[in-house]
Amino acid sequence: KARVNRQPEIEELVKMLARLLRNNVHAGERDVPLKQELSLVESYLRIQQYRFDERLEYEISMEEGVGEELMLPLILQPIVENSIIHGLECKEGVGHIRIRAGREEEDIRIVVEDDGLGISPEALDRLRESLNSREMNRTHIGVNNVHQRLRLKYGNGYGLTVESEAGSYTRVTVRIPSGDQC
Repeated sequence: KARVNRQPEIEELVKMLARLLRNNVHAGERDVPLKQELSLVESYLRIQQYRFDERLEYEISMEEGVGEELMLPLILQPIVENSIIHGLECKEGVGHIRIRAGREEEDIRIVVEDDGLGISPEALDRLRESLNSREMNRTHIGVNNVHQRLRLKYGNGYGLTVESEAGSYTRVTVRIPSGDQC
């Protein structure tokens, strides 16, 4: 209908949304290549760009050779969603999200960084504490879920680390083993 009515933006939005929904339905079935996870996140970010107009910019980069590495699905989207909701939504001016994926020794490291509102030292301490707790914290459900899924799949040496400075940035690092280590 959007195509017939010559509304290419709506047509593109519907396609991206359908892709996200399809991926969510099949998410638990298997690990996915990192490049597929990044492609899904890019679709999510493009949808958000429509919402924020020119207030959201993003960059996604991937080191050569890591795109075929397998990982749990739906790991990055909740982190990017947090960047938008907690970091950029209330920020004045343009907000930036930068996602970088590469190797670090025997592991794969994916960094999601925003230049948003950041996290206060007290709130950051509580977040880090909740990540290391076995009890589910109702305040940090998304990141706790992602962190626990990673630790269950790959072991306690893997998961999320969070760095932030109030008023400046937040950086979430996802660490998973390379396929050779799984």
